[in-house]
Amino acid sequence: MTANVPAAPGSRIFDIGCGPGTNVEHLATGVEYIGCDLSRRYIDLAEQKYGDRAKFFCGAVGELSTRDLGEFDFVLAIGVLHHLNDDEVRTLCKEAGHFLKHDGALISLEPCWRTDQPPMERFFTALDRGEHVRRVVEYVSLVKPVLPEVETSTMDVRDVRLPTNCCIIKARKELTALVESGYPPQYDDGR
Repeated sequence: MTANVPAAPGSRIFDIGCGPGTNVEHLATGVEYIGCDLSRRYIDLAEQKYGDRAKFFCGAVGELSTRDLGEFDFVLAIGVLHHLNDDEVRTLCKEAGHFLKHDGALISLEPCWRTDQPPMERFFTALDRGEHVRRVVEYVSLVKPVLPEVETSTMDVRDVRLPTNCCIIKARKELTALVESGYPPQYDDGR
């Protein structure tokens, strides 16, 4: 995770669909982490194990932006989008945009379909509990209207139990909107 989420001490992370909070283990000391999940059981486990390093709450996509959490450098949705229908993905992206700092990023890692996917990977991907595994271009088509600066890459996950292919999505607010809002700052001295 640290390769895709370069969170330095002082960074703030909001993890949507945090499960039992295991992403906390991969963070540097001094990173502020807030995780939410639908499951009270997962939140209880997260609080027991990581409550001294992070904050957790139960919450659902569509209700998150009503919370006063401040702004974040990163909003994570790891293994979440393939559990959401198209409208829910768009809502999650809107909520992520609400919480992101001007230069922040939504980062997601999702199983995906590929045309050149080996049969065994297709089989294991089909077994996933998520009912909305998509092709990379389909994930992008849902994210990009809300967070237009989208980068993707794929990686093979060679877990001993379940070989599969994943898509990494990094999405940011539109850069032109950032420039129009005064970011980056313009200096009179030529900097």
